Amino acid sequence: MKYFNYILFTIIAICLGISIFAQDALKKEMSSKAPLETTISLDNLLDSIEWVESRGDANAVGDNGEAIGAYQIHKIYVREVNRILKLQGSDKRFTYADRWDKQKSREMVKIYLGHYGAWCWEDSSKKSVEMNLLKIFEVCARIHNGGPQGYKKPETKKYWEKVKARLEML
Repeated sequence: MKYFNYILFTIIAICLGISIFAQDALKKEMSSKAPLETTISLDNLLDSIEWVESRGDANAVGDNGEAIGAYQIHKIYVREVNRILKLQGSDKRFTYADRWDKQKSREMVKIYLGHYGAWCWEDSSKKSVEMNLLKIFEVCARIHNGGPQGYKKPETKKYWEKVKARLEML
């Protein structure tokens, strides 16, 4: 019986040691990886939106010919960006053909999201509403997909999940 207790005690000690070792290794692994919200940037968001929209294809055409380029921009989006630029006092304007240019399309998206998503940045720093970076990016992605009120539309939630999945891969 003593021999059985000795073997049982040894097995339990070994299992406990392995368990503690595994927990320590897991803690080290988890601490070496920063949370998604601290490792992502605006460029990562824009890259992810571009990937979801067109896989980075500047020649992509969608929505029955209405959505053009890497960011799948509609004509109304271009008109809105030009309106925003005018409100800002800028002389810069984009053309519909600029949708085929990746850099110009990216610039349009930044302007659009900077205008319609600006309240997110203000809320996160000035009000008691706590919005983490990932939530801000969700709002911006959904605005890009669904227009100025897109963040409120249930149908843009699925789009955000695709963008978020891509963000997690970067």
